[in-house]
Amino acid sequence: MEEREFEASVYEYLVFDKAYPKAEIQVEAALGTGTESRYRADLAVLDSKRSEVIALVEVKRSREHKALRSAISQLLQYRQVLGKPYVPLYLFFPPIPGSGSRFEIAQVLPDGETRTIYPSEFPSYEALVSGDKSSKKATRTAAVRATVDTFQVTCICLSIAVALVLGFDISGLVQLSAKQLALAGISGALLILPFAAKFKMLGVEFERHIPSQPPGNES
Repeated sequence: MEEREFEASVYEYLVFDKAYPKAEIQVEAALGTGTESRYRADLAVLDSKRSEVIALVEVKRSREHKALRSAISQLLQYRQVLGKPYVPLYLFFPPIPGSGSRFEIAQVLPDGETRTIYPSEFPSYEALVSGDKSSKKATRTAAVRATVDTFQVTCICLSIAVALVLGFDISGLVQLSAKQLALAGISGALLILPFAAKFKMLGVEFERHIPSQPPGNES
């Protein structure tokens, strides 16, 4: 069987056996933008409502070691291009003669190793959508936590630096002019400013809390 015929067989399996929506499977899917769009996956499963790629599939005729490592490297590179370290990756191979299987499926694990799964274990479309939403939320939460931690460390360091400068100024070891203090303040603000942009990018907003008025005090 030619690779394109085998690819069509995998497509039919996803559509007819696993009930994947035809519109959500892209054949020879271009990945990335600009110069990166030269990367193409054999099959990409999409969640078009969220404009997300939720799984990638490569179809290979051979499971020989060198070909296998090359296919795994391809998929890991596609994952990097997408910027989604959690997107599921799968390899489809022709069945071993006499096995009675329609094909062999291997899931690429985070460490680059593979795990053989049965066709019945291949996730449903709904499971992929749900898993992608959960993974994206977890990734965003981790990014917010890391940014907050770095922000806190930066604020602590700035506080220590300010306390030292004020201490030296009070003790007479260092005499700072109003201009120098203003420049120091501007430097501190510029150091913190990028965090505001990062928080906004991650969807974190800080709002001023306004206590609710007790009943009967409304004007």
